[in-house]
Amino acid sequence: MTMVELRDCLYELVQSFFSGSLVVWAEQHMVAASLPQVTLKLKDAGIPLFSVDIQEEKDLYAYYHCTRILEINRYSKGELPGILGEKEIAAVNNTAVEELSLFLVYMQSEQVLIYNYEKNMNIVQVGPIHDLTALEKETRYKYRAMQEYRLDFILKVNRGIGGMTEDSAGNGDKNNTLEIYTPNADKNIEKGSIGYFENAELEGGHE
Repeated sequence: MTMVELRDCLYELVQSFFSGSLVVWAEQHMVAASLPQVTLKLKDAGIPLFSVDIQEEKDLYAYYHCTRILEINRYSKGELPGILGEKEIAAVNNTAVEELSLFLVYMQSEQVLIYNYEKNMNIVQVGPIHDLTALEKETRYKYRAMQEYRLDFILKVNRGIGGMTEDSAGNGDKNNTLEIYTPNADKNIEKGSIGYFENAELEGGHE
């Protein structure tokens, strides 16, 4: 899959569990949004040095086994403990950690395992769930929990040297491919034009 397809799969997977919440990719233009909210972030980007190259019709594609860290943050507005009396003060319970714990159980379900298998990717928990709740403006708490996952997937790109085309760069097109630079690809190399040896003689012996 491409990086655009990967992001779509991850978004669909998280949205299927947190269907009543706003799910967005982190560090976008919308920094303040209503609660509850879930943010996604891919970290540790990189591509291995070696790939598996496969010829598909007229194009040569490279398949890379890639690993990323998926960071999921859960922002919750909390939950009231129940019906309060006349003079009781409302103490809101922090539900962010619990909600991410339930999501972790969902990630280990048969439904998600089948989905990941069909998409040729694997998602595994990395470390514990972190409670990042903090006091905000000295009047209320911002309930937040964070969990990291190891993400393994197969990245598919056109094989070659070059850059993205002007039309495909930054527009979110799912059909983005790398423009392959092939100098003199339409010219036949004449025999002897690149100066290689046709015959060689070795003198002396080896014992």
